[in-house]
Order: sequence, then C-alpha cells, then structure tokens
Amino acid sequence: MRRILCVLLISLLINLTTHPSAKWGVGAQSISARFDGFVFGKTTEFNPNNILIEAFFDPVCPDSRDAWPPLKEALLHYGSRVSLTVHPFPLPYHDNAFVTSRALHIVNGLNSSATYPLWESFFKNQVNFFLCILSFNIMEFNLLLRFGLFLCYCFFFWFCHLSRTPFHRLLCICWF
Repeated sequence: MRRILCVLLISLLINLTTHPSAKWGVGAQSISARFDGFVFGKTTEFNPNNILIEAFFDPVCPDSRDAWPPLKEALLHYGSRVSLTVHPFPLPYHDNAFVTSRALHIVNGLNSSATYPLWESFFKNQVNFFLCILSFNIMEFNLLLRFGLFLCYCFFFWFCHLSRTPFHRLLCICWF
C-alpha cells in the first residue's frame, strides 16, 4: 500500500509540473529582443560588410562546448573576411547557465579581452558545474517529496473530516 501511495504521489507531482497551465513549469525560452553579444577578436577589425556569424551559446551546454573549437578554427583560418558575435543564451534546463552568462557580462564590462578566455574556461570545466547540479537536484527532490507527504497528510485530514473517520485509524489502514 505504501508503494501505491508513493507512485500516486509522484505521478501527481509530475502531472502538476508538466501540465500546460502550470505557471512554474519549464517552458520554451525566447530570444532576447536586445542582442547582447561579444565580438570575437579585436573589436577594431569588426566589419559588418564581411560575413557575419552570430552564435547563441550556453556557457555550460556540452553541445555549445563541442561546437566552439571548429568554429574558432574556421574564424582563425578565414581571418578578417569573417567576423563572429557570440550571444550568451542560458538554457533553462542547465541550472548554472544564467549565473555563468551573467558572469560573462560582468567580465566583459570590466575587461573585454578577458571574456573569451573565461568562456573557454567554462567549457573546459563543465564537469564541475554538472557535479553541483546532481547534488542540487537531490536536495530539490527531497524538498518535493516532503511537500508531497504534506499534501497527502492534508488530503487524509480532509478525507477524514468528510467521512467522519478518525484520522489515526485511516492513517494506520493506508500506511500499513
């Protein structure tokens, strides 16, 4: 009976978080109206008449990390005929993406020549960000589990009130 109750509780939580009307669920992210990209290379060599590549990268996304070396190699090969602007695009399913994107903006404001070395260090040390995510998600799961148990307690209390059954009897019947 305890397993059935846990399965029902987990399915209720999944249904609540994935329902289209849930306001606190994760949804699609739109591209910002204001482009806030960083120009690769020397900003004096930036020429909009040349081929302009605009990339939207998440600093802690493995796909962005894998796409960066070939793109950088192509830029170095074609030289001044190609210019690149990289826009930080934090994805909602990477927990540290917003923080790292904000750090890139802060560093770019202080010293624009340090932006891309920081970007590459984020790519190089992505494993450290994912290890933090695993421990965070375990704590988040425990919090959701406690909240679910609280909801079950409230449901049993409400059911006992309607059926006029003593709460401790109903709890003993359902729990064991």
